[in-house]
Parts: sequence; structure tokens; C-alpha cells
Amino acid sequence: MLDLFPKNKEEVKEKSSVGAIVSIVGSIVILYLLFSEIGDYFTPKMEDSLTVKHTTRGEKMTIHLRIVFLALPCDAISMDVSDRLGEEQVGVNLEKLPFKGDMEKLKQQSSSARWWGAVSQVGRQFQTSLWSNMIAASKAEKQKAQPCQPCHEGTRTPGQCCNTCMALKKAFIDNGVPIDKIVSYPQCMVHDGCLVAGHIEVNRVAGNFHFAVGESHVEGGRHHHHWPEVYRRLGFNTTHYISQLAFGVDYPGQVNPLDGFEYQENTLGQMQYFVQVVPTTYEHSGYVYDTNQYSVTYQHNTVDLTSEHIELPGLFFKYDISPMMMHRRQYYTPFTTFLTRVLAMMGGIWVVIGMIYSFTATTVKTVVKKLE
Repeated sequence: MLDLFPKNKEEVKEKSSVGAIVSIVGSIVILYLLFSEIGDYFTPKMEDSLTVKHTTRGEKMTIHLRIVFLALPCDAISMDVSDRLGEEQVGVNLEKLPFKGDMEKLKQQSSSARWWGAVSQVGRQFQTSLWSNMIAASKAEKQKAQPCQPCHEGTRTPGQCCNTCMALKKAFIDNGVPIDKIVSYPQCMVHDGCLVAGHIEVNRVAGNFHFAVGESHVEGGRHHHHWPEVYRRLGFNTTHYISQLAFGVDYPGQVNPLDGFEYQENTLGQMQYFVQVVPTTYEHSGYVYDTNQYSVTYQHNTVDLTSEHIELPGLFFKYDISPMMMHRRQYYTPFTTFLTRVLAMMGGIWVVIGMIYSFTATTVKTVVKKLE
């Protein structure tokens, strides 16, 4: 019989208290490191690399957007989308819906949903369901038939309706009536917000989209925004809450810096976000997501109505595309690697423990002999 492992006879084995203590300590260390290795085995690893992005002519990018304006009715908001050449983008699928919900409760729910969404598919589904229900309720509110509200002193024709505060303001201004007293009318007693939700398909080049006061028009092939002086007294408060701003599809664990961002405006101004978009591929379990990450900075410029060069009040998003592309690959430690590390760890610890015991036992014996 072939046996590669020699055995010591029981009568030559030496048992001691020091050996028992060292064995117990060694076993505890092995268990601790074993559980650490198991945890590491089940933890996904991320591998990142950068390459130069080769953009194909005509390549598109989808921007997903959900913004709640807290102090603006939908009829006060005008949106424009254009690229760096001034070309108007036609793939705009955004809806402006009235918002009358509890913003604080919604922010708490949305924050919780985002946290769960970052760690589980169920969380992402809950987050989607939360806003789908909100959008459905806003659509129902928009489609609800509203009774005709009178324009009071702003009436020019019989039967004219002013169902919103903005419409009432415009009617007063068009009729040359001061708008100071409109706060006493029902349309202006309730401050409605506006939920803008949907997506925009744009060319994968630098561009911008913005929400501003006034009306837009195309002149000479370029996009212009018109803000007549007579309407500058209407006001424009860009206080807003960004529930989602994503350039492409979300991949597991993605973090969009502006998701959950709220800005409170105290003075009439222009809020600008400068976004650097980084094309990204994310590989996980055989699936490849072709999407984007982004970083952002922002600034607020106060608008002076007495200035000769008045900036347009509103909310502006200006984005640029990075020439670099990020490749992210999620993977797990192979089982053979895990097994090799565990066996090496256990064997190494027992060898070290044996050396410690031998050194300790020899030292104790030497000291005891000298004392005798």
C-alpha cells in the first residue's frame, strides 16, 4: 500500500496547553479568513479601461428626462433642442403634465427607489413604477375637462377663457391692465407645477436643450428664442427637482450625478448645467450595454431686466461628448481561483502555526531548564 503521509505513533505525541491555545487561535484565524474569501468570491469585481471612441456619422443618442418645475405652470415653459451646428432635433418625445402632488413625499420615495435600484433589479422596477404612476395621474389631470375661467379685466372677446394664472397674466398685459391685483383671482391662488417627462433622440455631437420663457422660432436655419418686452413681467422661477437625467440606458449600479438634484431659485435668473458625456459600454453576464456616463457642473446667473443685454431666464443643459470611451466589465472570481486561494491559505496558516508552536515550546523548555 502506498501512503505518502507518514504518521506519528500515539505514544510519541506530545500534548501541551501551549499547543492547545495555538491550535484554537489558528482555527479562529482560518475561519475568519475563510469567510472573507467566501465574501470576496460572491462580490462582483469591476474592470475599467479607456479607448478612443470612433463615432459613426449619423449616430444617435437618447436622453431620458424627468424634471418637476415647482413654481411654473406648463403653459409658461417652452423647450428647445439643438446641436452645436444649430440644427433643431426632431426626435423629441417629451410631455408637459400638470403637477399637484406632495413633492416632499415624492422626493423621499424617489430617493429610496434610487437606492434600491442601484443594488437590485426589483428596486429599479419599483422606481420605474413609481414615476409611471405619477405620469399616468398627471396625464389624467391634463385630460380632465376644466370649466371656463373668466379673464376678468383682461377680457377682449365674449366667452374668453383664462384657466391658468399665466393665461390670465397674458390677458391683462394684452389689454393694458396692471397685473398687480390678479393674485386675488382663483387662477393665481393655487401654485401649480409642471412635470416634464420623456426622452429626446439627438445626434451624438455637442448640443443643448433648455426650458425658457417666451416663444422659439427658426430664422436662417438657426434656432432663436423670442422674449417680448411686454411679457417680461410674467415672471419665470426655475426652482426644479431633477428625478432623472440619463444619456442612454441605465446599467446595474449606474450613478447619474443629477438624479435627485433640487435647485431653489431666489431671484430671476438663468440656471446652466454643463455636462460632459462619456460613451460607455458595460459588460455583465454576457450582456453588453451601450450607454453613457456623465459628469456635471452648474452655475446660476442673475438676470437684470434693466440691462441692455438681457440674458434669457430659464434652465439650460449644455452637453459635450468626450472623445474617450469607457469600457466597464463586471466579473466574479473563478471557482478554481477561489479554491486554490482557500487551500493555500489554510495550508500556509497551519505551517506558520507549527513554526510558532515549535519556537514557543523550545523557548519555554529552555527557560524552564535555566530556572531549575
